[in-house]
Amino acid sequence: MPARRRDVQSVTGISDNRRLTIRLSNVNGQGVDAGVSVGFLEGDIDGSGTVTSSDVLRAKGKSGQAASASTFLSDVNLTGAVDASDPLHSAVTPPSAAGWPSRPA
Repeated sequence: MPARRRDVQSVTGISDNRRLTIRLSNVNGQGVDAGVSVGFLEGDIDGSGTVTSSDVLRAKGKSGQAASASTFLSDVNLTGAVDASDPLHSAVTPPSAAGWPSRPA
């Protein structure tokens, strides 16, 4: 069995309401290409592609907790903790624009 390897890519400068596709070529030297599409929509905690009351409720439910692997999406304002301003931030984030790409099937 070949050794497992990770390829970690850092990206910056991605604006809100955008989709980014990362492609890898010749994965493990086997000639296999792979890609993943990731959407960025500030305040969309549940990953639905829109910012709704459900996102506000999720942020409220995590309030008072430190940002962690299970709560980081609720830390909308990126302070390192889910606090009272995170649900408010989700509530004032405008719904996604009509141009938001739909999720891949």
